[in-house]
Amino acid sequence: MASSSPQLHPNAQLTTRPPGPWPRILNATVGAWLCMSAFAWPHTRASQTNSWLVGIAIVITALAGLAIPKARWFNTAFTIWLAVSTITFLHTGPATIWNNLLVALLAFIFSLVPSRGESAEITRPRRR
Repeated sequence: MASSSPQLHPNAQLTTRPPGPWPRILNATVGAWLCMSAFAWPHTRASQTNSWLVGIAIVITALAGLAIPKARWFNTAFTIWLAVSTITFLHTGPATIWNNLLVALLAFIFSLVPSRGESAEITRPRRR
């Protein structure tokens, strides 16, 4: 019985086209929300400062990522910092904790999606 999936030649190359600018735009949107949420409900001073600074950093880095695709890795680092700081800082209530952790998760996922300018090729080494 024949296999239903097509067989590729051993030297075949699979090239996929990464998504357009939407991961960077979504990251900028999430960062803007984080910045605004720092002033939407009561925060401790440290938590508020951390939220708006990280929010601005995410927005700037996401917008820079539109022109410099590798800049997205800075957002990966910012989201890890946001998650760690959210767990370690004191907060006035659970809303800040849940908000910051959700923002960190979303921004982390968006930062892992490659931009169109980045290589997404899967190649097999050729034998000589």
